[in-house]
Amino acid sequence: MKKNKLFIILLTLSCFFADYKEPKVALVLSGGAAKGYAHIPILEMIDSLNINIDMIVGTSIGANVGALYAAGYDSKKILEFAYDTDWSAIFLEETNRRDMSYLHKKNDSKYQLDFNLKGITPSLPSSIVYGQKAYLELSKVLGQYEYINDFEKLYIPFHCNATDLISGKDITLSEGSIISSVRASTSIPSVFAPVDYKDYLLVDGGVTNNLPVNIAKSNGADIIFAVSVASGKPDKKEIKSSVFDILAESVFIHSSDLIKKNMDMADYSLSIKMPKGSSANFTSRGLDNIYKAGKKKVYENIDIFYDLKKISGPKKNRPKLKKLDELNLIIDEINVYGNSYFESDFIKNNLGTSINDTLTLELIHSAINNLYGLGIFNNVRYELQPNIKLNKTVFNIFVDETQSNKLQAGLKWDYNYELIAAMNMRIKNLIYPGILLTNEFQFPGLTSNKLELSYNQTFGGIPYYPFLRNTYNKKLVDYYDREGDKATEFTVRSIKNEIGLGLIFGKNLGFEISSMHEKTTLSSFPLQEISEDYKNKIAKMNIIRIDFDSRDNAFITRDGILTKVELQNVDFYSNNFQNFYIDIDLYKTFGRQTFRVHSLYRNIDNFSPLHHTFFKGYIDRTAGFNPYFLISNELEISGFEWKYHYKSMYIKLFFNSLVKLKNNSNDFFLHKSENTTGIGISTKTPFGPLDLIWAQGPKNLNENASEQSFFYVNIGYKF
Repeated sequence: MKKNKLFIILLTLSCFFADYKEPKVALVLSGGAAKGYAHIPILEMIDSLNINIDMIVGTSIGANVGALYAAGYDSKKILEFAYDTDWSAIFLEETNRRDMSYLHKKNDSKYQLDFNLKGITPSLPSSIVYGQKAYLELSKVLGQYEYINDFEKLYIPFHCNATDLISGKDITLSEGSIISSVRASTSIPSVFAPVDYKDYLLVDGGVTNNLPVNIAKSNGADIIFAVSVASGKPDKKEIKSSVFDILAESVFIHSSDLIKKNMDMADYSLSIKMPKGSSANFTSRGLDNIYKAGKKKVYENIDIFYDLKKISGPKKNRPKLKKLDELNLIIDEINVYGNSYFESDFIKNNLGTSINDTLTLELIHSAINNLYGLGIFNNVRYELQPNIKLNKTVFNIFVDETQSNKLQAGLKWDYNYELIAAMNMRIKNLIYPGILLTNEFQFPGLTSNKLELSYNQTFGGIPYYPFLRNTYNKKLVDYYDREGDKATEFTVRSIKNEIGLGLIFGKNLGFEISSMHEKTTLSSFPLQEISEDYKNKIAKMNIIRIDFDSRDNAFITRDGILTKVELQNVDFYSNNFQNFYIDIDLYKTFGRQTFRVHSLYRNIDNFSPLHHTFFKGYIDRTAGFNPYFLISNELEISGFEWKYHYKSMYIKLFFNSLVKLKNNSNDFFLHKSENTTGIGISTKTPFGPLDLIWAQGPKNLNENASEQSFFYVNIGYKF
């Protein structure tokens, strides 16, 4: 402090002997992960005292906070951003399901384990997450100023730094993309993937320079106020117990000497000590503690701010920056970079925007989500190159294609089939770009193998995929008499070969038309004459499928629609007939309460093979009905469900009604509707959703049948 007061006296005396020149005041903000939000009380005091800042330099989280302030956001707004950011989605790389493409939705979160393959050998990823969600969160707040390519022209001139993995050097970022620069500066090694930017491969600036005072000095700063956030040094036990602390200590251990040197170079400095373990604590309570620690330190060192006020004077009258949405920029050109497997035209066609469109941040995010939602890119980012008049711009898209094949595995307990394990292999760009080979094998409760070869392309802006499918199924089926007593069980084996074409309209609607050859054998049937004849039965089918899925979440759905329709034209033993299926789910949420209405209808022709009538149903709409009820030629079930959500779980009450049932094999027809009621609890677990359901329904379908209770347990993803 004595050094600082002496500096003020010398600066005042110099005014008598030379023309006075206002000093350039720089604010330097260190990295520190979540601890960096202790920088916000610094900005609050600067705003409160109306202190002028001429330059901001930051690294890592300091670059994040500093860039927002440099763009013109005040301290109050930056604090709001900190609390509103979806941190769990960032670190889990969660994509909003409504931003996913149709095909990505169908393959998302089906398995507990997911491995990258190099050839057929498992390989480790470069990081825990690729950082696309972190990039989009930055774009939400900095995207309005992405058109400014020179950071000196921001509301307050800004610089940040990142570490180049190729050269090992500390790189100063002062121009180009503000979003990509901050994303690079905050790219914690092993947590987030490196950023491929210009000629560099960049990671967190704190690796080489966690308090970049020297950058402020080299850019002409006269007065430097440096703020460092630091926890107490963790002990051996604490480091061993935390992956984040191991990473932090191993990555940043070499920058401690430079931090001390830079701190000594600053005219004013503030080191904010943090509680241990706060680096990764992005919870609301954690941010509260970090913010309070920063505020306490500010008031303990209030003299620094009064001194800065005397030197810098009041804030300069700078014009507020125009937002991107206010410019009405017209897209003059679209360029694609980073692609090698997929054609640029394919990528442009999936943007959902084109030349001569008026560019807004919402349109940009929609375009980026359209591409990322395809599920074929690790990262998608953008840059703008506006002309001098700021009425037209070049729209540059940078993609990082997912080149790794996948080996996926899952395990679930299904009430109908008990324990089922699954393994799925996805081979991308087989022989030719866009060709996808998948093979899923399920066992032991339900033995199934599904091999599919597809080729994803776009024509006239509409994605399409010709496909070949081979499906083998083996399952046990219980057979009951009309009284509801189990007569026997038998095995159904089928092989299906299918060729077809799929079309995709928007993000929710899929349409398939195909031709199928099905061979089926049914063994151990109670009627011997049928059992002997039911070997290698051949059915030929032309099929139309329609699938509409706008649900916000596949497991705990709050809003949206799921509709499946299938129409079959079947040739079987010289008989031609049609089968029809439709399944509808409607969800709507008000506050914590979700209401669901569902309806299922199946109509199987009398000439259809017997195994087409087999149907065990889905627990979420048939709970309370014995499985044998559902073996039928005609079936209609409707129901209503009420859910109350609490965090990641919900409780539900439901009502199901069996409206229509006809089974020609035992000459049964339902004369009146039968109803069930029940209660259920669902929650997330490391193994997938867990459903516990109790229901009460009729013991059999005879008139005046007594009631019985059912208890169901399902756990795991719905592969």
